[in-house]
Amino acid sequence: RQRYWKNLNVQSFSGLAGGTYRTSWAYITLSGAGSHMRLSGHTYLRQLTGRLKVEHEVNPRFKVYLQGEKGYQKFEPVPDSQVARFRRGPFWNVTGGFNWAMTPSQQLALSATHQRKFAYQHYYGYRRYEANASHTLLLGRGQFLITNLVLGLDTYQQADTFISNTFRVDRNLRARMTYGAPLSFFNGQITDKPLPLGIGELVLTVTGEHYRSISNVRNYDYENQKIQTLLTKTWNF
Repeated sequence: RQRYWKNLNVQSFSGLAGGTYRTSWAYITLSGAGSHMRLSGHTYLRQLTGRLKVEHEVNPRFKVYLQGEKGYQKFEPVPDSQVARFRRGPFWNVTGGFNWAMTPSQQLALSATHQRKFAYQHYYGYRRYEANASHTLLLGRGQFLITNLVLGLDTYQQADTFISNTFRVDRNLRARMTYGAPLSFFNGQITDKPLPLGIGELVLTVTGEHYRSISNVRNYDYENQKIQTLLTKTWNF
């Protein structure tokens, strides 16, 4: 029902820059990112993040990595969430995983994450434990299908006594499937005439997602379904 409520409109802007240093045994990537989110026409969240990733190639088909992030989230009060500022605070997380190219057209990725979020009000602070599995299948002619499953456990550090005296624990599940293909593929199914220069290289993706949060505090027990479409263009230099 979110599409009917303008006060739930979200705008998001982000940027990322970094570099990779290659050694005889690993790729070391250092990067920084910033994001700005607006909710109902007002600034809601500004976030700065630093990231260090070390990746080792066991063989051409199998890579392992370890990644660490540290950042700060600055929440601002908005008309529909005056208490958002209480979520302000730093966070860090550590992720380890691997990428395995099973065949030339299939890749499997598995990872585990531990995150710690601190907040001005302790009942917004939590520890997160997360497992992520992703499978990528190349279908030919630029088409691809990505299936992703995320299981998570969030344990909050203090009870929000305004809602409940119970220390909140959330068990989360996110299942997502994305299909994508360049516009030239869809155009080829309709006509033999080529698209204008640069247009055929645009990639159209369609994503369906199901999210379920099972919480011991009823206010945070919910599920959500989402459909998303994107049109993207990549430049390499």
